[in-house]
Amino acid sequence: MKLLFVFLFLFSSCSFFIDSIENTPKIKQQVKAKKNLYCINEKQSLYADNPISKLIFKNILKKNTHLNFIEKSLLWAIFQFYNSPQSFSPSARLQVIVKWNGTFKYYDFATGQNPALSGIQSLIKKYSKKRFLSLLSIIEKDLPKRIPVNSDLANFLNKNKSQKLGKVFYKANETLKKGETFPKVSLISTLTKLTTNTVLNESPTITHKGNNCSPDVEKSSVYSQGLNNQVIGISDDKDNFFIASASLDTSDIKVRHKGRIILGAPGRPSSFCILNGPHKTTAIVSFKERSPGQILLRFLEKLPNDFGPLEIDKALHLPRSMYLQFPDRLLVEEKIFTPIPQYHTTSLGRLLIYHNSSQSSFSGFINDPRSDNELKCLRK
Repeated sequence: MKLLFVFLFLFSSCSFFIDSIENTPKIKQQVKAKKNLYCINEKQSLYADNPISKLIFKNILKKNTHLNFIEKSLLWAIFQFYNSPQSFSPSARLQVIVKWNGTFKYYDFATGQNPALSGIQSLIKKYSKKRFLSLLSIIEKDLPKRIPVNSDLANFLNKNKSQKLGKVFYKANETLKKGETFPKVSLISTLTKLTTNTVLNESPTITHKGNNCSPDVEKSSVYSQGLNNQVIGISDDKDNFFIASASLDTSDIKVRHKGRIILGAPGRPSSFCILNGPHKTTAIVSFKERSPGQILLRFLEKLPNDFGPLEIDKALHLPRSMYLQFPDRLLVEEKIFTPIPQYHTTSLGRLLIYHNSSQSSFSGFINDPRSDNELKCLRK
């Protein structure tokens, strides 16, 4: 009896400790509510966490119809220096997956000075006759006078309110909240003077069950904190797509340009897999979680062999789980049968999916129902 009492005491104490470190409420996950995850008959598909930024950039593109697809993609990435400085920083890690004219490439800019800025400049030199300065000028010319704050930027500002951030990020001595705006400021002088590297090397991928994947996928790395990566995408109806993930380690930041440019160390990578077949292209990017590779591989297991938008939609609404060690436990969105402790959370991870198939009229991005933002479809 004494042994049983000791066992129960230790188990309950361990459970209390784990509950504390996980700090996740034991409530049922809320991702089952159906909402539109993709748009039909879009000639051009844009993805961003902030739907307002999509509308702003759509208006910029209307004024610059002379740009080809890859130039529009690079413009979309440059736009993020103004829209999301907490992640799309010149010193951030920048991963780019691009398929253009039938050729797939993967780039991972993570080393050297200002890798994200270096990466964008290198991609411009490879894919366009435009100059970096000319694309910067387009953004500054057509950007509205005020820029909306998204949830990621608002959270970052709140956590770093004691830093010497730019005055544009404060209102009555408080940092800006989601939905508020800050004035446009020219960044040309700073971005063109920062030190960059010009070497462009295609990054390696691994093969996993017929997919080309980022090397971290099979390692199933578990990071101490969730990733703060921001992912954007743009695609057209000719099976061209461009996805970029920016990740900044904000544990030790520095500010430049009167606090408007945020610098830090390159962050952790997002995970991705791409199926690039003759009749179907599907790219899946996993981000915003401690083990993005786990979320990605378990999602792939839920897809049938012959899948389309409807099957992807169904798989996205299925509950997720993630295995963690020291101690062994599962984070789950819905309770499952397992011999190790389970701890419920409202949502796990975030996936962005690009899909194009000759069997379907749909071509574009499919959103994750765990996203806070409602999808806004943009007609041509």
